Amino acid sequence: MSDPINSIKTFCLIQIEIQKDRELRLRRGIEDSMIQREFLQSLLRDLGHIDVSDPKLIGSLLKEIKKETEGSK
Repeated sequence: MSDPINSIKTFCLIQIEIQKDRELRLRRGIEDSMIQREFLQSLLRDLGHIDVSDPKLIGSLLKEIKKETEGSK
C-alpha cells in the first residue's frame, strides 16, 4: 500500500515544482509589463506633458485620433 502513497507524494512534489515555475514566469511577465507601462507613460509625459493618471486619457486620445483620421479622408 505504500506504493500508491509514494506515487501520490511524487505527483504532488512534481505539481508543486510546476506551479513554482509557472508563478515565476507570471511574476516576470508582470514585471516586464510594468516596465513597459512606465516607459510608455514617461514617453507620453515627455511628448506633451500628458497626465497619464487621468482616467479619461484614453478616451480623449481616441477621440482626437478619430478626428485626425476623419479629417485626412
